[in-house]
Amino acid sequence: MKVFHITDHLPGYHRVWGGAEQVAYRFIKLETETDKDKVLVGTVESNKKIDEKFKHIRIRVMEDFFPERFQVYITGIKNRIFPFDPISFVHLLWIFREERPDIVHFHKFNKISFSGILAAKLTGAKVVLGMYDYWYLCPGGMLIDGNRNTCRRFHGLWCSNCTAVKDFRIFLPITSIIRKPIFNFFLGMIDAYAVLSNFLEKMLVEYGIPKNKIFLVRQVFKLDKKIMGARRNKKRKDLLFVGWLDPRKGPDMAIQTLFLVKKK
Repeated sequence: MKVFHITDHLPGYHRVWGGAEQVAYRFIKLETETDKDKVLVGTVESNKKIDEKFKHIRIRVMEDFFPERFQVYITGIKNRIFPFDPISFVHLLWIFREERPDIVHFHKFNKISFSGILAAKLTGAKVVLGMYDYWYLCPGGMLIDGNRNTCRRFHGLWCSNCTAVKDFRIFLPITSIIRKPIFNFFLGMIDAYAVLSNFLEKMLVEYGIPKNKIFLVRQVFKLDKKIMGARRNKKRKDLLFVGWLDPRKGPDMAIQTLFLVKKK
């Protein structure tokens, strides 16, 4: 089966990338090892030529036609107000008709936007959505309110008063009304959801996504045991945490966990 992966960025090739892009890259590399002739990857413009075993296709987006200082606002509008890029829609519709993928696997695609989902469905492909955060369920992407408390109301009218969303706040009264219907329209086209944790699976079911569409797919790692063994110092008992020191990311939970690990 021909699989087309859609992701805004790839590690090492774009200026901005993070954990979601790393996870996507691991899945892509794994599939490439299985059958490199059946794997395609689409991203926005990269800093350098993408030299991999898979076939790479650059996807045009609205930002390509604006000066660099305005591009961040275009991306912000797609993130917060209307997640549909007409340029990427037309380009992806043409690409999918040329390549005819059986499956289109979407990763993090804030710039490419939901337009790719519609283009994939119009060309008869099955759509898989890899979910790495709660952006699809919450404008802030964290399911945490302005008081740093957990929120399970998901997006809706009440989001207009949420202080957790800091950017584009002037549009919150409008987006709080239209966001959920728009997102639900596109989420209704998804054939399968690939999630990384039991908790995210639970949140999707609570939101209303059918459980038979959700698949728990663990992260894939290929570790060199020789390198890992060489760096181990048996005399030391230190534990290292690498991550965002941001309340939204829950470093307090990591600290509690490290104490339990050390105790064991």
